[in-house]
Amino acid sequence: MTGSDFTWLQCMPCIRCFDQGDLDYLHTDFNWGLHAVDCRSIQCIHIVNPSVTEVFCEAGDCQCKYMIEYSDDSTSAGDVFQTLLRLQTSAGDYVLFPSFIFGCSRETRGDFSAVSSGIVGLGRAPASMVSQLYNYIDGKFAYCLVPLGQDVVSEMRFGPIAVVSGPDVIYTPMIATYPTSYNYHILMEGITVGDVYVPYLSGNTIANTIIDCGTTVTRLPPRLYSFLEEQVARQLDRLYRRGDEAILGTLLQANFMVSYDLQRRQIAFKKMNCANLD
Repeated sequence: MTGSDFTWLQCMPCIRCFDQGDLDYLHTDFNWGLHAVDCRSIQCIHIVNPSVTEVFCEAGDCQCKYMIEYSDDSTSAGDVFQTLLRLQTSAGDYVLFPSFIFGCSRETRGDFSAVSSGIVGLGRAPASMVSQLYNYIDGKFAYCLVPLGQDVVSEMRFGPIAVVSGPDVIYTPMIATYPTSYNYHILMEGITVGDVYVPYLSGNTIANTIIDCGTTVTRLPPRLYSFLEEQVARQLDRLYRRGDEAILGTLLQANFMVSYDLQRRQIAFKKMNCANLD
């Protein structure tokens, strides 16, 4: 998800893991393709460290360990490994990426989906998948999210095929907020409901909104939320929760190809049927 900067999977042996249904757990004791990352190494100190809440070493153990906490108070903690990453394409073959750094979660707390085994970090921090594969994918990736209720897999694209074009594409600048945040920020100017336009009117006129494919519902600051609440409260019911910060969630991103270009520093939106991509 674009709101996370670190990729992790649930691994055995595990102290506390959520149920992931029919998906297999990664067993680190029997996987010779995994290489422990030393807590004194460059990978731990300069790559993992800026991407997670905390890195540390336990007494007598030199393996790099991580703990990451999300905005909904969910947490993941465990060991850091390096391995050969294999990504399967839509054609069924594989693309290989050497020396990929990720986390093996030994203790997971919070509300995670029972049809997942972890989180793919698509943020901009050094340990994210996008940053680690940056040179291979030219800093470009895209996703097309299928609306809720459809039993179809959403698609991701990396590299040149992630670029969208055409007269119906809407571009917006990707605004950097280093070093305070590695999230993808954009500028929301306002919201129109019917014929009524309400400007955002925040103190920040450069970067006031996060776009995140890991947040389901769109969150708005109190003033904008109160306005929308009057207009669409019956339809949204309990799906919204108040925030101090705006986030474009996956419900609004459904059936759009959302393309991220880190080289040009822009995000593109193209309306598509994500359940039936050519």
